[in-house]
Amino acid sequence: MLQILVLVYLVLLGQLLFVGGSRRFFKYYPISKTCASAGFLVMAPFAWLTGQSNVSATAFTICMVALVLCAAGDILLGFANIRGGSQGSIFKLGVMAFGLAHLVFCALYYTESQFYLLDLLPPLLCVTITFLLEKCKVLRLRKMRVPALCYSFLVGLMVTKAVGLTVWDGFYDQRHLLLAIGSVLFIVSDIILVFMYFGTALNDRKRHILRFFNLSTYYIGVLLIALSLFY
Repeated sequence: MLQILVLVYLVLLGQLLFVGGSRRFFKYYPISKTCASAGFLVMAPFAWLTGQSNVSATAFTICMVALVLCAAGDILLGFANIRGGSQGSIFKLGVMAFGLAHLVFCALYYTESQFYLLDLLPPLLCVTITFLLEKCKVLRLRKMRVPALCYSFLVGLMVTKAVGLTVWDGFYDQRHLLLAIGSVLFIVSDIILVFMYFGTALNDRKRHILRFFNLSTYYIGVLLIALSLFY
């Protein structure tokens, strides 16, 4: 049954990629995103209930809160493409929802690992790179500067802990491995998204290409995080 849900999810992702690259059907973009997000929200509890039961109820609940925030953020960004653009209030709410999702993911990872000062180095590096890219006029963040810098820190910390967990396990724990790969794909999708919305040297064709890879990496990443609950 889980395999069928994964297949349905991939079909939903396929239709989203089609809508996202179509001028004619782009008005259905928020609806398509909602359907795809519903896919991983259904899959996560099913994976937990039918899996090997190694994930505690507390860890499952924390993960579901993060996934719900991801769905909310993604749907809001979908509507922002129709109304307001990347400087509007809907977009800012979407970024806030994703930022909270990363914070909750960090809380999940820290239930299984201690905090180390070295954990702060990669996220601070992410903040520095984002700051320098704007200073060099590669990015034009404007009113989104502070949210973008805060977001860079949170997503950097999330990936640091996810990768740290699986490295500590010697890459043998299947759940931690899925979390690590999913989190890495998550930050890749965020990097693409930043250039898609705030890049200074992009035409419509390049934005469509970036949207394809942004959606692909994000939804596959979230899929892996949802499937990690099986183990």
